[in-house]
Order: sequence, then structure tokens, then C-alpha cells
Amino acid sequence: MAFSRFFKAVCVFLAILASFSMAAKNNYAKVHYKTGDVSYLKNKADNWVPLKGDQKVYQGDLIQTYLESMTILRIPDGSTISIEENSIVSVAELVSEDGKNTSTTDIKKGKVRFDVQKQANKESSFKFKTGTAVAAIRGTEGVIGTSENNKFIASLLNGQLEIVMGGKSTTINGGQTAIPNGDELVVMDLSNSGTTDLFNIIDKILGDTTLTMDSLSKLIIEKNLDLEKAAELAKQALKCEFAPMPDQVTDTTVVIRGKCAGADSVEISGQKREAKGNDMDFAPVWDESALGAKKFSVTCQVGALHLPCGQLTTNYIGIPKEAQVATSQNEPLLTVSTASPVSVSNPAAATIEGSFNTQDTSATLFVKLGKYTSPNLVPLSANGQFSHTISISERLRNWSEKEFTVEYNSKTLGSKTVVLGLDVDKSSKATNNIAPTLAMKSKDSLKCYAKLYLDNLYNDEVIYSYSIDNETANVSIRYKNKTAIKQSLTSGIHKYTFNVTDLAGNSSQITKTLGCFPARKHTIEIEGGKTEKRIRAPKPPQGYPSNTIFEKLTFKITNIPDNDPSYIKLITISQKGKKTILRPTDFQSNIFDHQLELEHNAVTNVTINVIMKNGSVLSVTKTYKVQ
Repeated sequence: MAFSRFFKAVCVFLAILASFSMAAKNNYAKVHYKTGDVSYLKNKADNWVPLKGDQKVYQGDLIQTYLESMTILRIPDGSTISIEENSIVSVAELVSEDGKNTSTTDIKKGKVRFDVQKQANKESSFKFKTGTAVAAIRGTEGVIGTSENNKFIASLLNGQLEIVMGGKSTTINGGQTAIPNGDELVVMDLSNSGTTDLFNIIDKILGDTTLTMDSLSKLIIEKNLDLEKAAELAKQALKCEFAPMPDQVTDTTVVIRGKCAGADSVEISGQKREAKGNDMDFAPVWDESALGAKKFSVTCQVGALHLPCGQLTTNYIGIPKEAQVATSQNEPLLTVSTASPVSVSNPAAATIEGSFNTQDTSATLFVKLGKYTSPNLVPLSANGQFSHTISISERLRNWSEKEFTVEYNSKTLGSKTVVLGLDVDKSSKATNNIAPTLAMKSKDSLKCYAKLYLDNLYNDEVIYSYSIDNETANVSIRYKNKTAIKQSLTSGIHKYTFNVTDLAGNSSQITKTLGCFPARKHTIEIEGGKTEKRIRAPKPPQGYPSNTIFEKLTFKITNIPDNDPSYIKLITISQKGKKTILRPTDFQSNIFDHQLELEHNAVTNVTINVIMKNGSVLSVTKTYKVQ
């Protein structure tokens, strides 16, 4: 079974016909799926007619889709072409003969998605034409077409596309999108490349003719990031499980069984099923002559988003037509053709291939990686040729293994073992598919530190950084294992953002407002000093109901950084059983004014108590005597 990165975007377009060696001539594709109103114009006919399900589409025929309609064509080798809504496509050339496939598809309007199987014949040619460009592909997935205002767009999920526009040649690879800038193409690295979601966004942006190229590029990058965030959020609830596929098949179809929780619908090889956690069956088919590797990409629809949710592979070896020639004793026991070390990036899988001596049918052949052991490949391999694919990623916990072991054992012929190295690209999101996590465990505002815990590292490497009040601090620390991080805090109350990012850009972030109040020697300074203050005031007139006068008390708290009152927790002012409490919401600065009520011919003691956030307690008393 090979279960690698599951791509984004929906089906596929292209104009192909594929079969392998010694195939009969074939010049048609077949309607595999249709929804909504789709029209069909047969080559050299005068009238458009409704396209029928299971209809054959020949070279020179035209297909037109309308709003909320689309159709998927199946090519003999299992490749699929998806003609999206509001599109007009001509199958300009479509021939498959003796393993050589020649195809040219003319996109007169709109867009197509394409998913092309790997071609065995190097002379095969697959091209797309628009009004301004010609693009040639070889075994790839993506979207190509024109915007509403007739501007060329090409976007690849994987593979390679060579584009000729205005006499100039430009090549884009998986994860890249090309848009026009005059007579030239601008190539952009966008995480959602190859999806119709991104294509539609770019289509709308290109419709604004007032934008400069710089503004247009920035807007596309911004919208791609928004799409990426929405996709990541949707993926959190998405879980797909598929039954293992055989490494090799001899029939021209294979049954794919599985279910996807969190998805509204699932598409595989042009077949769509309602998902919602239910069991699903898919049965992709191909021509008897189309020998070779077969890949089946899985696309999940969650709301309006189309997300990659898997890729399954097998190898179609056909039914032997002649008896195999007996293998001689001198044939090598085991030969591994895969080069060492085996590099794994995108897709997140490694394929081990080779041959073995077929004389002993009871022999065993296993491919091993860490705790994983393949099934016995001898009965699964035709003519002594084996091919086995193993998914490798952080999520599978096998990306840190160092080597593959290929073991052949025969009681009559002997044994042989071949060891291959493994080199996993940990900067690839296909292999590095678990985001590190960062959690706040505790904080101490008096000792001025916060304790964080870094987790979800499975032999990954992350860079830790933080910012204070949105200004990045000059710190960058690498961690390779889950660990506790003790972060010093800056004096005062600040907004902290703690961040960890792994080699593939997966990240986790915490934003907290934290205080740091280190021990300092604070004092209370009263205006006029702490000595007794005598106040001479005339007596109130005879019969006046009040014997009270008012006096302003001014004091300040000293030795506070930047005179910031946030370091103060509480202030109480007491006199003759009366208490006034000042809280942080009352603080405007470290200087305070308070109105005292004093009585004639009396002595009043006023006590000020201050509690600082660093735990310090201050107290001072001042005496007032009114005569």
C-alpha cells in the first residue's frame, strides 16, 4: 500500500489517451461523470446536443459546461480530465497506439483539472492550448485555463509543466502557479497551487485591471494564506481511512474501500461519493494495454473547500499471455534497482524496486523499515520483478529510520540481504506533517519568568522565538526534543507572543499578557514631609452645622520603573476609622491627590498603606492639627 500526501483541488483535465506497449490504436476518451447541463458538439456537426453519461468523446469533438455543471473524462490508462463550469474545451488531438500517447486539448474558455498517470513511453506527448499559450506535461496534477478576462493561469499540485507564451518558455513545478505579466509569466510559490479554489481566487483578482503587478502578487499571497488557514482548520476535523491496496494487480480495475469523517464528499479517479463518515467504494478502471503504475488521488470536499486527503497506488502488471521461461540457477537471487540512499520528500513515500530469482516459488521476499515488514512479495510479483511502496512521515513515526532492508530467503537457493539508506527531507510538509505544540505551564510575576512546554516533536527540529509588544526579540533557539522552556520576563506588564516553528514551517503560537514586578525599594513621599502639620482656620459661624474643613493630601510612590502605576496593587488611606481604598483602575500615575476631612480643635492621624505587585508593603502616617 502507498498512502502518500493527499492533494488539494478537484479533478483533472488534459487530453490524453494512454496505454502501454503493443496496444491497439485508440482515439477516444469516455465520459466518467457529469453533473448539471453539459453540451456536446461532434466534430464537423452543426448542432450542440446534451452530453450523455458513458459517452465516447473523439478527437475534434467539443464540450461546453455551464454554471454549476462539469464533466470528467476517463482516459484508457486511468488518467482523468475534469472540465470545470463555464468552460469550452476541444479535444483537438487524441491518439493512443502501441504505448505512445499523443494528446492536445484546446481550452477555448474556462479551466480544466488534470490528473495524468505516469507514462511508460518517452515519446508520449500531452499538451494544453489556450488563446495565448501552449503547455506540455508529463505525469502531473493541476489546473490550467484562462480567467474571465482571458488571462492565462497554470497551477500545479505536483509534477512539471513547460509553458510557451509569446515565444518564451517557462517551466513550473509542483507547488507553483504561473500568471501573466504582459507577454511574460510570473511564477509564484503558493501552498494551494494545483487547486480550483486557488485558481478561482486568482481569476477574480486578475479581473481588477487597476492593480499593479506588485499589488496583484501581494493580494494573491494574502488570499493564498487565508485559504491555507481555512484548509488547515477544516483538516483538523478531517480523518480518512482506506483499506490497504495490493502492490500489484492483474485486472483492469481495483476496488478502493474507505471512509472519511468530516468530509461532505470524496472524489477518486473521477468518481464522487457522499462521505460524512459512511463506508464508500470506488472502482477506477483502465485499458487492458495500460500497463504500469497507477495512482489514485483522493480529494475531499468540506463546505466550499477542496482538500487533498490521500493518494493510493498500485501496479498493473496484466495477465501473462505466455508461459514464463524457467529461471536458471545462475540467475541472481536478489537485485535491488532503487538507488541508495532513498530520498523521500513529496510524495511522502518510498518505492523499493528490483528483481529476484523465480525458480523457488516457495521463497520469501520482504522489505523492512523499522518495525514495518511488507507482505511476502514473491507471490505478488510477476516475472520476478517487485515493487513495494511504503509511506514515510513524522505522523507514521518512521521518518527517523536510517535504512531499508530487503531480504530474500529460499531453502533451496539460499539467502541474500540488501540494505538501502533512507534520506527524509524534513523541510517537506508532506513528510513533516505534525505541528509542534507549545503550552503555558506556569508563570511567576515576582521572580519574572514563565514556564512553557514544547511537545509533539517526533525527532523533529524546531526554532523557538518570542516577541514583546509585537516587537520580535533577538532570540532564536533550536530544540530537537520535547522540553520545558523557562522564559525570562521583562519588567512591567507586556504582551508576549511565544512561537515554535519546525523545519517545514508548521508552527504553534501562544499570546499572553504577563507581568513582571521584581523586588525594588519603594517609598511613600508626602508633599510637605511626614512631620505634623498645624492648620490655623477660623471657627465656623455661630450655628453653622459643620465643624469640618478640607485639606488636600498629595503623595507619590518612588522608585517605580518609568513611574508606571501598574506596579501598584492597592492603596488604602485611613483616618479615625474611615478608610478609602484606591484600586488599579483609579491609578493615572504614581502621584496621588486625596481630599482629607479634618475637624476644628482636633488632631487627626492619616495613615497611607501601599501594597506593590512585587509583594512590598509600604506604610506612612502624617498628623494634622487644626486650631
